[in-house]
Amino acid sequence: MNSRQAIPLALATAACAALAGPSTPVADFFARHVDTSSPALSPIPALMGKGDVAGAEKVFADYVRANRQTEKVDREWMTRH
Repeated sequence: MNSRQAIPLALATAACAALAGPSTPVADFFARHVDTSSPALSPIPALMGKGDVAGAEKVFADYVRANRQTEKVDREWMTRH
């Protein structure tokens, strides 16, 4: 992973922490804050149902990396809050 790929993930992680708070369990984070109706994120509920937290986190991280506009959205979100 190069530094350009790490920036959106780092911003998404910071935004997620701000949204969810540090004490939110992973399952609650995905249930409350991630739109799993999106085809790219739809595997997350099944993975969490099997207890595969690492797999669900990988799906989410891959989605964030693939959607570079997330960086812009995160920066705008952070300045509003």
